[in-house]
Amino acid sequence: MVTIDSVYIELLINEIKRYNMALLKIDLGNEIAECKANFSYIDNHIVLAFQAKDHILEISGFITDCFNNGDLLEKFTLQSDKENIEVDLKNSSIDKISCRGHIFELRLNRVELIHKNKSTTDCIVINLPPKQIDGLTEESKQKTIKALESEIVFCHNDEISTYLFCPKNIQNYVMSLISLYCCCPIEILCEFCNDEVNNQTKVKLYSQKHTFEENTSPINLRIKGGNIAEFIQYAHLNHSHINDMPRYVRQFVDSYYVSEPQRFNMLFAMASSYAEYILGEGHKGGGDLVKCTINHFQVYGLDKIKGIIQSAGLSRNGKNISCLTDLRNESEHNLYSDDSYVFFDKYPSVNIFMEEIACRIVMELSGLKTC
Repeated sequence: MVTIDSVYIELLINEIKRYNMALLKIDLGNEIAECKANFSYIDNHIVLAFQAKDHILEISGFITDCFNNGDLLEKFTLQSDKENIEVDLKNSSIDKISCRGHIFELRLNRVELIHKNKSTTDCIVINLPPKQIDGLTEESKQKTIKALESEIVFCHNDEISTYLFCPKNIQNYVMSLISLYCCCPIEILCEFCNDEVNNQTKVKLYSQKHTFEENTSPINLRIKGGNIAEFIQYAHLNHSHINDMPRYVRQFVDSYYVSEPQRFNMLFAMASSYAEYILGEGHKGGGDLVKCTINHFQVYGLDKIKGIIQSAGLSRNGKNISCLTDLRNESEHNLYSDDSYVFFDKYPSVNIFMEEIACRIVMELSGLKTC
């Protein structure tokens, strides 16, 4: 039975979200600049705001270089005015800069905190609105299911995010299954790690990259389960390559958020990768690898798709495009030419065929069976 100290976690996250006064020190090389700062986590974005009184040009140039180069903030030290909170910026980088004179506002990608003198339950907060979990409301607070040979608990956080409590070894799989059901990237916003030995909680905060947007894919039409909780209960983690499941799901879901030529390439990569790494056909080329995957899942219609490609009259470097591999090369190596956009707009059945292969891949790896 999972024991959840949700009251403490809620208090902690609310404390973090408020403006926290701090002293920011920046190592400029020749000297250390000190600035009064505010640190907050608002609308799922980490914001570090500070006012520079001295060395304004040096600080501005240094921050700009860090942003442009994607450098980690290893030379930034933040001392919170709260004795029970320790902030670590060594693994943080800058996503966005706003500057008004001597006032700087940095949006950071991530930050790590240590909340001293209190340990709690391990959990994460994800960018999933609680209403997506059947039976989970602000009043009910909690929804527990038994799935993947474990107990999984969802708790209400706010209107746009949900707490997820489950064993660490299945956490990535649970997130992948949620992402697969909603056909939307699911990401960690906060991560709470219990440190009983030192009686403290390690907290990792992440700025949100994706706004939740529920979509549908063929997966929803062929799998039992009318909601996320049921869907997870129908999955199994007994595939010999289960560790590869999250990356294939991520590729599958991400393919819905790009152009059709890009989508074709992503789905082609899924099919060839599956044959190379899962089926062990690594000695073959891209097109032959895709054929191996097609044959493995007994997906019909390849000849029809070849006919569509051949009749389209596309060519590259004076050579007619006549197969999936040629089409991949045209899309990828010709930087997604206008011809490739026109082709996929005119012949949507090509990507529908590739989508079918990708569906079979993620369903098999997830242990999901059709209705």
